[in-house]
Amino acid sequence: MQQSGREYLKGLQSTLAEAGLQGALQAGGFKVLLQYVADVQGDLDVVHAILEQLKTSMDEQGTVSQASVEAAIQQIAGGGSSNMPQHVTVIDAFQVPRVRYDAIHKRLVEDNSRPATLQAPPEEKVRLAQARFNLLYQRLRRNALFAPINPALPSGQPHAQLTELTGLKGAIGQRCIVMGVISSSEEGATCIEDEGAVVPLDLSNAKTTGGLITENCVVVAQGEMGADGVFVVQELGFPGCERRSELPATAKKLNFFGAPLLSAEQQARMELAELDAQDDRIVFLANVWLDRPDTFEALHTLLSGFQDAGTIPSMLVFMGNFSAAATPGSADADYVGLREGFTRLARLIDTYAAIKEGSRCVFVPGPHDPGLGAILPQPRLPSYFTSELQAVLPNAVFATNPCRIKYFSKEVVVFRYDLMKHMRRRCLLTLPDDIADSPDALFEQLALTVLQQSTLCPLPLAVQPVHWAHDHALQLYPLPHALVLADASPQASLSHEGCTVFNPGCLQERNFAAYMPIQDEVEPSCLPGSGPDGREDTGEEDD
Repeated sequence: MQQSGREYLKGLQSTLAEAGLQGALQAGGFKVLLQYVADVQGDLDVVHAILEQLKTSMDEQGTVSQASVEAAIQQIAGGGSSNMPQHVTVIDAFQVPRVRYDAIHKRLVEDNSRPATLQAPPEEKVRLAQARFNLLYQRLRRNALFAPINPALPSGQPHAQLTELTGLKGAIGQRCIVMGVISSSEEGATCIEDEGAVVPLDLSNAKTTGGLITENCVVVAQGEMGADGVFVVQELGFPGCERRSELPATAKKLNFFGAPLLSAEQQARMELAELDAQDDRIVFLANVWLDRPDTFEALHTLLSGFQDAGTIPSMLVFMGNFSAAATPGSADADYVGLREGFTRLARLIDTYAAIKEGSRCVFVPGPHDPGLGAILPQPRLPSYFTSELQAVLPNAVFATNPCRIKYFSKEVVVFRYDLMKHMRRRCLLTLPDDIADSPDALFEQLALTVLQQSTLCPLPLAVQPVHWAHDHALQLYPLPHALVLADASPQASLSHEGCTVFNPGCLQERNFAAYMPIQDEVEPSCLPGSGPDGREDTGEEDD
């Protein structure tokens, strides 16, 4: 006989008390766990395993967020319909924990003070800007070059002193280093601003230390304040990155990524299990246009090649745009055709038994795919398009854009956006010819910009809107082990401060990439049938 809802509630409260978690779960997390307990109808072994996992997810206030509860259920119980193995967690952008810098206590803290909603109040836009700036500010101040002067260090130790923008008025003609956000005034002049002041900039003779500098980027500028109130920039750059190992000790206990935190024993077991997963591959495919016959020809070649070789990838990550047609909402948008394309894809994968059984398929929408408009983060694809595919592939996971993948102990961030085109168009400083004419050099500059800005999309909000209360889902702090910047530009990859960044290329050019997370190796690949100059028209017009 099944229990009633009241009995489930009473039983869960008792179980939480026994586990020492009574009152620790936030209201949303408690509801999620209660629903799960009702769904599994009292499978106490699984429930207790989830509670043990949640004990490691408490923040400094002794609370457990809803995101931690959902991630624990997904990791321990397989995530319900997604049926993901325990060593794999796909994290929804709308479930990423919010971590901010507490300027009063001088430390990073998990912020559960307010719900993260899509219809956020205007104050969230201000908090967004403050959070981005403060995150980079605390990182820069811990850099040995910018740290407060230590009398114990030798006098010859290199040191740079930051000057607040409000202090420039009394430093006319002096060489200063400032930090702020690039913006523009109502008159169209380029400025730099922080929480205390806005100062006009003269970039006419500025040299850059690297990166694609646009409005909304947080920069470090060196120059002199002129008598006319304009800061003349001599050198302009970004706050440098830091390795994961350089995080403050208190911050290492925080859940930045969204997957459940592991105890020392669980981490040891995970590292042991990784020894058997050295050759596991995650295959990334971008611009999988399901309204083009050549897409299915390429997929047939790809899947048959893996199956015949017996090297079944652990995951297949399909990224949009899933249509070569015009953007959704226009008169040319073919929603019925897109739905049929997903059904056809499901039937194709269904013919490859080893792939269907051994690979987990993840679907990430592109910037032109149906959803809530061109706002980041993008929600998962609507079920109208994917329901028939889900019926054929019950293990398929429909993710947000961006999304995060925890693969054993490795953290991977996936982002499908044509960032190169937008960043180059709005770059404030002219790029040298040796960079502008080299795809690899351009990708290096783009990757360094994203990593050093600690956000996936440093563009102005007027250019690329962001859900204010969910901007932290775009955060890249601490650096993940791998970052997939799926772009319409050519394939490329690099490694910086322990983070591997790569662009898998476009499937329409028969390009894809395989990533071996345990070995941290990228294999850029090209299907037979395309030459070195075989770039095709992507069908995407410039804005």
